[in-house]
Amino acid sequence: RELAARVGVDTLVMGPEDEGINTGGRTPLQLVSAVTNEMVIYRRGGTEEAFLGWAASSPSRRREIDEGIHADRIACVALLLEHGASPNPAGPLKPPLMGAARNGNLAVVNMLLSAGS
Repeated sequence: RELAARVGVDTLVMGPEDEGINTGGRTPLQLVSAVTNEMVIYRRGGTEEAFLGWAASSPSRRREIDEGIHADRIACVALLLEHGASPNPAGPLKPPLMGAARNGNLAVVNMLLSAGS
């Protein structure tokens, strides 16, 4: 139940209290299923300018970036599930399936359902 880098797939992720999205107490699978593309862009770029540059991109460029993020998300979910991440983690927070459905990630929804969510 650990990835090659010795990271537990059901380890709770604890984020700083002042983060825009409260990560405290979520598993990696919950996070990757629920995070929006906008949040990924903001976190990867690290600046408001990076986010605004993405938002101002042409529709074709934004679609290209969004498709890349979506492909990364699918790969990440697959990796976590292959290494034993629970699609139904215990605790009071919403399961990964709810986050994936809310964000319209049909491929992730199907992966989670196939894994027993």
